[in-house]
Amino acid sequence: MEEIGVRFVAAQAAQGIAYTEVRYSPHLLTGGDIFGPGQVVDPEPAFAAVTRGLRKGCKAHGVVVNQIICCISFQPAWSMQCVEMAAKHRKDFPCAVVGLDVAAGEVGDDPKGHEDAFGLAKELGLKITVHAGEVGGPENVRHAVFDFGAHRVGHGLLA
Repeated sequence: MEEIGVRFVAAQAAQGIAYTEVRYSPHLLTGGDIFGPGQVVDPEPAFAAVTRGLRKGCKAHGVVVNQIICCISFQPAWSMQCVEMAAKHRKDFPCAVVGLDVAAGEVGDDPKGHEDAFGLAKELGLKITVHAGEVGGPENVRHAVFDFGAHRVGHGLLA
């Protein structure tokens, strides 16, 4: 996983990118069954490995990288861990966590289980991104902004 971080930064540098925010789910890098109902795994080792790799890559290539931790829409059991991880690492520069996201589908499709985590994220002042409006329409964008506190909307396509 460390090598993934190094290679990501090298690829950014090769494209002439000076600053980027990498979004990913440390949970998905744990090797667990992502479709297991309510399965809770420890994402910290995966996060630490990726962060080490990002830092090595930044040092080698002069690219500035920060991280956005992704909650997974169909795994709300992971969301509170994601919020706690984001809060814990938000000042760990270089390669700090600068935001929290919901990915792998629109949270408006089934928001149950994410509300408490995103309520805490708002209380902690974390920056929030939510995928909305790609398939669910404008009601999902409104839900992302007003109910989940999104500062950014991923996709946000409105017909």
